[in-house]
Amino acid sequence: MLKTVIRNLLATFAAQGIVLGSNLLLVPLYLRYWGAPGYGEWLTAYALVQYLASVDFGLSTAIVNHLTLCSAHGDTAEFRTYSHSAFCLYFS
Repeated sequence: MLKTVIRNLLATFAAQGIVLGSNLLLVPLYLRYWGAPGYGEWLTAYALVQYLASVDFGLSTAIVNHLTLCSAHGDTAEFRTYSHSAFCLYFS
């Protein structure tokens, strides 16, 4: 159990290190090749996408919970209907 916790912590720290390293490496490259206006446009588009992805008001958790419940009860018709509706919601 302790090995698993330590391994997961090390993986989390490694992931954060990779993100930090890539930001320190990529930002100067973006500024060099795109310039400040191009990089600003990229940041604006990226921020908009991240904002829209985070503003689901708990729908993703509710969908996962309902699909898990349907799967546990073996209700495949409800599972298919609900997953199709969720798919259409997220990709519209």
